Amino acid sequence: MKPIPVQICQFHQMLIVRRYVTQNPDIETSRELLNLVNIIAKTDKESFCGAFNEWYEKYRDVVNERVHDKRIKRIILHTCGRNYVVHI
Repeated sequence: MKPIPVQICQFHQMLIVRRYVTQNPDIETSRELLNLVNIIAKTDKESFCGAFNEWYEKYRDVVNERVHDKRIKRIILHTCGRNYVVHI
């Protein structure tokens, strides 16, 4: 069975990213992503996709990073990082 393509409007893409990175992010990765998403409505598809791919290549390790949380004794993936990447 072939996957069915889904289309999300730019407004909802922006809301999804803002939900994960907040309006005033502390991490450079999140700040750059928020700046990128804020121009989504002002640019064409090719320019945005190119800029997003550059952002992803630059921060691929951060997005896929595993965090060791000693309080709960398990490894946590940065799921919020993965989630906003999946939605764009």
